[in-house]
Amino acid sequence: MRKLTMLALLLLLTACANESTEDDKSKEVKASADVVTAKAEDVPWEKYTAQEVYDLVEGGKEVYSLEYAEPLEEEFFRLYEAGELTSEWGNYLYVFGAELTSKHPEKEEYLKLIANAGVSVKNENYDEAKSKMEHAEALRDSN
Repeated sequence: MRKLTMLALLLLLTACANESTEDDKSKEVKASADVVTAKAEDVPWEKYTAQEVYDLVEGGKEVYSLEYAEPLEEEFFRLYEAGELTSEWGNYLYVFGAELTSKHPEKEEYLKLIANAGVSVKNENYDEAKSKMEHAEALRDSN
């Protein structure tokens, strides 16, 4: 009887240890998801409306930097492919290009393409904007 009790206790402890390990793994996955979410929220198009971005830049605030170039392109293409691109989203592109052109004259052609793609999006010429964004992406990759 004593052996049976010890065996039951051992099985109970093993089950608790496995449950604890699964909880730790679950916490690790949740923490990783939180980090990804935090990074996504750091981009201006997740933090601000298109009008807020425009107003901030007009008010002299710096909203964009070149580090946003690739994520901005990726988000544009994701929205385009999903059929979720809206004319309002053109402001994000336009302001990105317009704000950074004077700060980065060496990237002027690239930044003007982004700004022009923004104008195309605002005019709901999404295919034209896609073509400009593909050209801009190629320019960025070549530099």
